[in-house]
Amino acid sequence: MKLLGPLIDLLEQYRPLFLARTRREKVLFAALLGAIALVWAGSLPGRAGDAFDEWRLASEALGRQQQWFDSRERIEADYQRALESLNPELFPPRQQAIAQLQAQGQQVGLAPKIDPSTSTKTDRLTFHLINVSFDRVNFGKIAEFQRAVAAALPSVNLKTIVLNAPGNAPGAAEINARLTYEAIEYSN
Repeated sequence: MKLLGPLIDLLEQYRPLFLARTRREKVLFAALLGAIALVWAGSLPGRAGDAFDEWRLASEALGRQQQWFDSRERIEADYQRALESLNPELFPPRQQAIAQLQAQGQQVGLAPKIDPSTSTKTDRLTFHLINVSFDRVNFGKIAEFQRAVAAALPSVNLKTIVLNAPGNAPGAAEINARLTYEAIEYSN
């Protein structure tokens, strides 16, 4: 009712202007208002359907999120049990992982350049990103290096590899490679 008050006041304000018009103008104006009302009313079910769809999607998303919140204690308990069962020797510290990467490179006949790593720490796990670069090496040697790393360091995972052809020599057998590893360190 509060909404109708200002609308009625507005109509009363323009009533003399409307009554002063000819019959033809009144009919055309009423037809125009009727057409506008029909278009608005015709789009009402679509807008209501869209609003209902948004509400339904939001409810489903909330339900999915609530499922995780309801399982939080179980998930955290499983995580703690998994951490307790880990063998710390399989997760070397950053310096040891870097030294082993260097040793694996030398073992396959490469001289890797290892950039300083960045680290992200959680309660018991630390994730180190280690960048290893090779200039002008055969792709087979890089594949051999990766196989050696995978065998020797199970907690060091290859995240990205970027290969570039050096110079403009088409069909060159040598490439530049940049490998990013993620080394996981476990601390009690």
